[in-house]
Amino acid sequence: FVAGQPSIIPYSWDNLAVANGVSYTITADIATAIGGPADYIQVTPTVAMKMKINGNANAIIDLPANATQIFNPGDLQATILAFANATGTDGTVDIFVSGSSRQV
Repeated sequence: FVAGQPSIIPYSWDNLAVANGVSYTITADIATAIGGPADYIQVTPTVAMKMKINGNANAIIDLPANATQIFNPGDLQATILAFANATGTDGTVDIFVSGSSRQV
């Protein structure tokens, strides 16, 4: 690392199980994993599901099955993602996040 420069902190959840009938109880706690909000988020579910961002009922998006949703730096800063699955089929989701930490 270089003093005064941001360090990139990556983290991933691979095959996070989201069973049919789950309603926002399966979470990816980004703040705990990387020590703050994510600047970059990539999410790929195996079945269609919904994702709630930062626990906000007004920030729920539909995720199509086997499609990757990407949020680039500046799109949003998320600290927790929660998932709901009402497809009739159990599924999983792969999540990759990164954030930055300024080192002094």
